[in-house]
Amino acid sequence: MESNLKRTGIAMAALFIAGLGVGPAQAGGVVTTSLFLPLQGTVVQPTDPCRENVPLGGMVHVVSIVPPSPFTPPSPIKLHFNMAGVLGTGETSGNTYIATGAAQVDIVPPSPIVPPNPIVPPSPIFQLEGTGSCAGQAQLPVSFNLLFDQSGHLLPSSSASFGQCSVDHSCQ
Repeated sequence: MESNLKRTGIAMAALFIAGLGVGPAQAGGVVTTSLFLPLQGTVVQPTDPCRENVPLGGMVHVVSIVPPSPFTPPSPIKLHFNMAGVLGTGETSGNTYIATGAAQVDIVPPSPIVPPNPIVPPSPIFQLEGTGSCAGQAQLPVSFNLLFDQSGHLLPSSSASFGQCSVDHSCQ
């Protein structure tokens, strides 16, 4: 009985300590923030035979790692992006579409700006995957407008939106 209580106490202490790291973290002056940004809009699935509008909705998990201030190049701001439950239904086919993928972008800010605000990184490219008769993949650019406070924490007022196709990213 005593060993069960001891194990329970150790487990509770470990959970308590682990819970302290859920929000923004600082280690050696580095500021790490993890948050989810809503992502909603209508995109065009560009490939035949399923060329159609697809209203999508879900979240993007964003992790920012800001080096100590002032920045010492080449210490970049590291940004990690992951699709989180972004899906929708094709307006014509009724098929389900899922946005998938992850991306990392490194931003080297000019000194002595700490950090630049807002940060608008190059649009990472994710995948739009269709199901059923519309199975296949298309490129899906996503744009971000990332806002930081003075201490380098990423703010929930940041935003994500579906990007536009370009010469470099034909979305096909």
